[in-house]
Order: sequence, then structure tokens, then C-alpha cells
Amino acid sequence: MIPIEVRKKIIEARKKGLKLAEIEKAYGYHKTSISRLLKLSRETGEITPKTDKCGRKTTTDAADLEKMKELIKARPDITLEEIKEEMKLSISLSAISQKVRNKLGFRVKKRQYMQVREIEPM
Repeated sequence: MIPIEVRKKIIEARKKGLKLAEIEKAYGYHKTSISRLLKLSRETGEITPKTDKCGRKTTTDAADLEKMKELIKARPDITLEEIKEEMKLSISLSAISQKVRNKLGFRVKKRQYMQVREIEPM
């Protein structure tokens, strides 16, 4: 990604009449990146990067997370498979697990912990 200050300098260099190859040599960015920046500047007047288009979009929104939270509170022993079936989710069990742990803050205990017997010294 090209820093904002360099983006401004590239735009100014192009306005002064420098060719893409000259700008490429001067700033060390590929011609394709420079031409995309110039096109963005021409079409929108903006030179800031489009970070909203990066990464994968989430398949669950806030309402889904709230419904998941209510399911878990109503039935603390619910399994990930049951959550998936009841909510008709099309995501993997590991993705559901991450949402339960990271977004909702729940932790799963696989078994009940019991007090350990004291060991007698020999």
C-alpha cells in the first residue's frame, strides 16, 4: 500500500507532466499501482486507500450474535451443532466456536471439575 504522503507526491508529479515510467523509477511502485491511484484521483478526487473493501465479509450480523447469546443463556449445555441447526447457519463449527468465544465471551467446559483427593504422604 502506498502511504498518503507518497500518493500526494505521485499526483503532483503526474500533474507536472512526468510519465508513468519516470514516476515508477522515482518512487519505486509498479506502474499498475500508480495508474490505479491516478484513476482513483481522477474519478473520485480521493487518494485515500479503500480499506472497506479488504478482507472477508462476515456472515453473521449483530442480530445473529444476539440470538446466539440468548440460545446459550437459555440452554447452557447447547452444542455447536445445535446452534448451527437452530439458527440455520451456513458456517463451519469452528467459525461458530470462534464467535461464541471471541465475540460473545463464553467458555466451554467439557466436563465438570471435581475436588482432588488429598494424597497421603508415605
